[in-house]
Amino acid sequence: MARLFLIIFAICVLFTTNANATQDTFEEDANYQSMAEDFRTYSVCQAIHSNLGMFIVINYGVGANLNFPTAWLEQQRGLIQNIASQQVKFGDKLEVVISRLHNDYGFPLQGLHEQKRLNQANTTQGIIFSISSSMSNPDEAIAIVKGMLNESKSCREYESKFNYEE
Repeated sequence: MARLFLIIFAICVLFTTNANATQDTFEEDANYQSMAEDFRTYSVCQAIHSNLGMFIVINYGVGANLNFPTAWLEQQRGLIQNIASQQVKFGDKLEVVISRLHNDYGFPLQGLHEQKRLNQANTTQGIIFSISSSMSNPDEAIAIVKGMLNESKSCREYESKFNYEE
């Protein structure tokens, strides 16, 4: 009799217990949406500047080996320093966003850093594929680099909608 009671009790608990898994979409959360936009922007901008820096360093190396004028080499050094500082700037901003997403919304740091890596890898891969396909057409390479420079400008002009000072 006790077994029958336990079985009936277990069946009742099984069928009357309501377990719903909920997942926040954050669609209505303006702060989250702003931080998510910042995360995407800063991670992509950091990758763009990393790739621009690589191109300028290669350009500098070629110019130095071909004995280009010192003034030209100095100009390239200035560009390298500028691009490197922009890369650091976007990396620092991205770390602030990652910290806030972790602290305010509980996203795991490992997942945020993995998403950062994916955003940057996809950006770099797109740039490399574009450049490699333009090896036989220098005008296409010029257009690709110009596009990257325009993206760099957009990155520098980007303003977050979220106040991280609060």
